[in-house]
Amino acid sequence: MQQKEKCTYLDRGLCHVLPIVNLPSVNEVLPPRGWIAQRNISTQGNLCSISKEGKSSWHKFTPTEGSLINKTILAGDPPDEPIILRPLQQWLPSSDSAFLSKAVVEILGFDAAQTDRVKVRTYLSNNRDTVKSTSTVNSSSDPMLGGSSEILLLSTQALGSYPYRVYTNNPKSDGKSRAINFIAEPTLYECDRGTPKHTWLSEDMEGKIRRLGPFVIYYDGS
Repeated sequence: MQQKEKCTYLDRGLCHVLPIVNLPSVNEVLPPRGWIAQRNISTQGNLCSISKEGKSSWHKFTPTEGSLINKTILAGDPPDEPIILRPLQQWLPSSDSAFLSKAVVEILGFDAAQTDRVKVRTYLSNNRDTVKSTSTVNSSSDPMLGGSSEILLLSTQALGSYPYRVYTNNPKSDGKSRAINFIAEPTLYECDRGTPKHTWLSEDMEGKIRRLGPFVIYYDGS
């Protein structure tokens, strides 16, 4: 019952994937739900790094707000496999990437035909210095473009071979600049090549929809 109560506070996706033990006392504060959602934390891969030697370690978020994650959510040993690349992750590329260390690279999506190619956008340090945990970075594209990007690269070109995960705060009032909140240890990574197809439609219903032929869906935007 205790674990279930905690899951009503945290995002459901996080609770289904991460082991949660050691329920905090009444006086302890759980990690802010907004902090978790803003950083798209939903799997263990969002919370750990794996070294070139194959040693994995949990991120140490102290002294950020995320330090509460270390106290209340993480338990046991972290996964020992390379981190899976996912949309909306932000990275500080290693020196063998196509970008300088003055840029933060955000993954927007993947090429459907070649899953090792990623669509990205970049954020540049506001003072053009190397990105640090105290930096503010600015989007290189118009915020009105949303998730669209013309930058399509191999993941190794975009991130290099050993990049750092970056966590930023919400965009500032201008919609383009973000403050760096935390930079994790460098990690190995890989593209997800075997993502299974998930659908809530039955095979029979999918067949009926296909037999309808081309159709248009209208919606009110809500």
